[in-house]
Amino acid sequence: MELFKQIIVFLTLIAPGLQAIKSYLTVSKLWKQKHEKVVAESISTIAFLLMIGLTCALFLDFIIAQNWAGSLTLSMDMLSRGFCILVAMGLWVPSKRRAGIWTLLKRALRSERNEVGDLAKSLFHPASSEKVLNILVKIALLDEQVDAREKQFIQAFADEWNINFSWEEATRSRGNERHSSYTKLRQSMVEYLETSPPANQVSELGDIIINLVKIDEGVSQEEQLMVAELQGLIANYLGKTSEGNLYKVAVVPRNSQQEQSISSILPQLIRENIAGGVAYVDGPFFSQQYAEIVCNQYRQFNFLTIAVPSNNRSGG
Repeated sequence: MELFKQIIVFLTLIAPGLQAIKSYLTVSKLWKQKHEKVVAESISTIAFLLMIGLTCALFLDFIIAQNWAGSLTLSMDMLSRGFCILVAMGLWVPSKRRAGIWTLLKRALRSERNEVGDLAKSLFHPASSEKVLNILVKIALLDEQVDAREKQFIQAFADEWNINFSWEEATRSRGNERHSSYTKLRQSMVEYLETSPPANQVSELGDIIINLVKIDEGVSQEEQLMVAELQGLIANYLGKTSEGNLYKVAVVPRNSQQEQSISSILPQLIRENIAGGVAYVDGPFFSQQYAEIVCNQYRQFNFLTIAVPSNNRSGG
């Protein structure tokens, strides 16, 4: 134990010397390149300011405790970081020499804030980026009136993710039936969630969808209906949905011939035993309004179809 204490004391005594070497090597490396713009832009002014702030607090604490070796070490560290900040500001860059030091500092901070925003945006770069873009496009096309702000909003993501995207192609490939566009949009979200994206990414997508539908300063009934369903899918994926909020669609065959027809025409439905017979069930869905849309689609085949709460076992 005594040996360990002696080692600590020795390292404390030589710390100022080691810091002096470190500071010299840092400054020496930058000194030859301090006039290059690319070098200045590669250094984070904000990061070094934060580090000086933290170091300053420790420096004052060492002064109060009369830890002179520690104070000397930190003072040299702050000086080298201060030099890095001057380089980051572009003080020696020829094109910036006419500006004052405060002007350079404000420019550096403003530029870095923009870069931080770009980084935050690029962090949301899903592996299934094309699926996400497809969802956003289908949402914009729901009310058949794509606002210029919606186009700009979506185009920003396409550009960020380097996806070649054409509004003309998207509009041409859209289904003619409105109800069909609802189900295709929902299926697109289901397919995206089946790729098992990170929870934080899915949550961000929910926020992006909200921002998209509000960007034209008006939310149509179609958008309101589908956003509720899509947010339900997202909440369910994140484990935030209660059973009482769910609905299902039950297609009830009237006879054995209809039962065979349902199995053939709607193979995705799940067969369930109910009181008095069987039903073919689709869902769960996250709003009664959307469940009714699905019912109307199945009624086109002349099948008896009803929407019921998911916990209702008597209706299918």
